[in-house]
Amino acid sequence: MPLPNRSFLTTSPRDAFDIDTARLADFSADDFELVAHRGASGYRPEHTLEAYRLVIEQGADTIEPDMVPTRDGVLVDLG
Repeated sequence: MPLPNRSFLTTSPRDAFDIDTARLADFSADDFELVAHRGASGYRPEHTLEAYRLVIEQGADTIEPDMVPTRDGVLVDLG
């Protein structure tokens, strides 16, 4: 599945404060996709319906759960 034609900005906690704010001024909220890894894990337990519901209310575009395949090819959520 191809990625949407959008700009992505990713940071690690170490360099989160080194973002060039002047560069960010060239972007709008529509230029980004808000991906919630494990739901609203800072507010609710990870991989729970509560965390997924809250992050939808908070405006996430996508929820990214941790999925792994079993030996028989079934995907399961690690939560």
